[in-house]
Amino acid sequence: MGLGVEIVFISPKPSVARWELKSRYEEMNKLLEHYADGNKRIKYANVWATMLDENGEVFKDIFLGDNLHMNKKGYDLWAEVIGPMIK
Repeated sequence: MGLGVEIVFISPKPSVARWELKSRYEEMNKLLEHYADGNKRIKYANVWATMLDENGEVFKDIFLGDNLHMNKKGYDLWAEVIGPMIK
C-alpha cells in the first residue's frame, strides 16, 4: 500500500561560479524532467530557467559574494517556481 507521498525534484541551479559546467547541468535537468514526466507522483521544479535572463545568461545579482550560494533575491525566484507545487 502506497503512502501517497509526492516528490518534487528541484533542478540543479545555474551559478556564476560553476557556469563552465552549464552543459552538464542542462543534461541532468533533461534527465530529471524526463523521469518526473514518467511518474505521476513526481513533479519537476525547473529553477534553472527562472534564474536566466533573456539572453540565457545567469542573473548575477542573485548570489552572495562567492557567486555560488544564493541571496534572498535568488531564493525568491525559487519560491515562485516551487511554492505552487507544495501548497
